[in-house]
Amino acid sequence: MGDAENKRALSNEIWLDFFNQTLYEKGIISEVMRNKMRLKIEESAVKGVKRRSSQE
Repeated sequence: MGDAENKRALSNEIWLDFFNQTLYEKGIISEVMRNKMRLKIEESAVKGVKRRSSQE
């Protein structure tokens, strides 16, 4: 995986975390939903790393 792809993946994860936390803090989503989304964000990041690693 190239450096630019790593930066983009990290940037995406940071933004998703930010929006997820913001929705929680504004009371739009519950703590349970925030935690579920956090797990999905982490799973997506791990899958993306594995997918990109296998393509090399």
